[in-house]
Amino acid sequence: MPLLEAFLGRPIDRLTFADLQRLVETRAAEDTQLDFKRQLYDDGEEMAADVVAMANSTGGAIVIGVEEKDGIASALLPVQLSDQTAVQMRQWLASLTAPRVHDVDVRPIPSADPAAGVYIINVPRSPTFPHAVVKKMALRYYYRAGPARHPMSEAQVAEAYQSRFSRTQMNRIFARGWR
Repeated sequence: MPLLEAFLGRPIDRLTFADLQRLVETRAAEDTQLDFKRQLYDDGEEMAADVVAMANSTGGAIVIGVEEKDGIASALLPVQLSDQTAVQMRQWLASLTAPRVHDVDVRPIPSADPAAGVYIINVPRSPTFPHAVVKKMALRYYYRAGPARHPMSEAQVAEAYQSRFSRTQMNRIFARGWR
């Protein structure tokens, strides 16, 4: 169960704006699986880096429309919700991640004003990590530790690829059955 669901006591697809207010009331803290953003991303590479970092780590949720002070949720600040914005975020992920991060859910949670609210970007831990952000024809790898995103070292990237290939090989063996 994702941390946000456990914290708020209900599945992400059933969360309401009132549920998210509890993040502020209980002074929820950012950590490896929870990231607060005050406003919408205006840079697709920045969003892709945050998503990749979570997918390469334990997964988690990015909540857009939450102000934080020293990593603690301090206020809900509704952002404009639109189909165009949600589509843009999905397009950024499709075009700026390699390999593409699948099963990321971009979910608007409207406030009393249905044109404003909070976005939750639910990022599962990826079985095909490592993922990278494509930046000017280069690949940048990130992971999340505590409340921060960090670049992966060459050794961490190599280890992640070795782990992926080992998992793939084991899946092939199990699919064929032991002989």
